[in-house]
Amino acid sequence: MSLLVAEDDIHTRLSLDVTFRRAGVRALVVESADALLERVAGMPEEERARIDLLVTDLVMPGTLGEELIRKLDADGLFLPVVVITAYGTPELEAEFRRRGHVTVLNKPFHPDD
Repeated sequence: MSLLVAEDDIHTRLSLDVTFRRAGVRALVVESADALLERVAGMPEEERARIDLLVTDLVMPGTLGEELIRKLDADGLFLPVVVITAYGTPELEAEFRRRGHVTVLNKPFHPDD
């Protein structure tokens, strides 16, 4: 499994990185949506084709998580998405589910989540 992760909070980002490594999951973990878009733009097509999931914070400096999803979709990289946020509401979760995204994970969360 191969993941893309955009998370601005250093503690959450490091926790996700360690959790995925321990689970044997290959993850590109970066500090912002902008950094992720830059890295993806430079990826060879065969590497992009191996990406299975996007995990993104919703609120970050620069490009927001929702815009990141739209930009990746527009670039032809349609991925299941887990949105992590401290600003989750039932309405937000329902909106993302209607759009076909996997789930909203509210902060704080445990690595088992």
